[in-house]
Amino acid sequence: MNEAAVAYETNKEQQNVLLAIENLNVHYRTRRGPLKAVRNVNLEIRERENVAIIGESGSGKSTFGLAVARLLPVSAVAAADKLIYTPPGGRVLDIANCSDEALRLWRWKEVAVVMQAALSAFNPVLRIRDQFADTARAHGIYDRALLEKKGLELCELVQLEPRRVLDAYPHELSGGMRQRVLIALALLLDPKLVILDEPTTALDILTQRIVIELLRDLKTKLDLSMVLVSHDLSLAAELADRVVTMYAGEFVEVGPVNDIFYKPRHPYTQGLISGVPTIEGEIAELASIPGSPPDLIDLPRGCKFQSRCQYVTDLCRTEEPVMEPVESNSTEHTVACLRWREINDAATHN
Repeated sequence: MNEAAVAYETNKEQQNVLLAIENLNVHYRTRRGPLKAVRNVNLEIRERENVAIIGESGSGKSTFGLAVARLLPVSAVAAADKLIYTPPGGRVLDIANCSDEALRLWRWKEVAVVMQAALSAFNPVLRIRDQFADTARAHGIYDRALLEKKGLELCELVQLEPRRVLDAYPHELSGGMRQRVLIALALLLDPKLVILDEPTTALDILTQRIVIELLRDLKTKLDLSMVLVSHDLSLAAELADRVVTMYAGEFVEVGPVNDIFYKPRHPYTQGLISGVPTIEGEIAELASIPGSPPDLIDLPRGCKFQSRCQYVTDLCRTEEPVMEPVESNSTEHTVACLRWREINDAATHN
């Protein structure tokens, strides 16, 4: 278990729920009908907690992150029974039902988002220092001296040469530098929660390591909560306190990082982890999950993983699995699979 996860396990009883999500659904309007990108998901994110959302491309991870920040495109329709933000000592906000102005003030001051493709997230005709100033002005901060000082501090915090970076245009920086500038920009107004959408995608392995170490340091120094949306399982293993496996718009397994990586219960989670190469042991062919995810416009009855699961039965094709606790006395590790007990019993005896 990573060091952050050990500290989290020790202190989680004293942690308050920062964001409560209940029965969140998102669909996109298409000519063929509604594309059900996120369906009936529930999650609580605690203070100073890192939650990783893992799964294949198209599983709904990015849509989930954007839905939490209410940044979905106009083609999306979102609804939730509960989407409540409760900052320590601050004002409770009903994100699902608040005004656009309240949302505008909430974003960046309380929650910030680090988008995919850092180059596309910047205005190409503004220097980095102007991007910082533009974000601050949107929230009523005009003190240039204060912004200059904050910009220098944040660039140094993310291990960049401050003055050179602040004077540069986005295209003058490397991919790894842009990613770190985007993280610094997200921290400009001291948010409590940062949502990072594929923060290491398209970076070389050495730059990925720099970003991972940076995120670990930031969590320790700033007491942040993070939602890490990624298909990179190494990122989740190193940074997460809890891991959520997402498939076809649903959460199919949620649990502490150690349980998910060493004792996964859902066949899909097991398949994802078995496909990760290891530097230990003998060289062996990597396993892969056969088939493709289902059509999110025309979903099958029963378990949505049925066409790709080696353990499928007739019951799986008709009955929808629901989340249930792995341990009867704890809800920390939950799984949505009709056969998870017998599957894992068989694996244990083998």
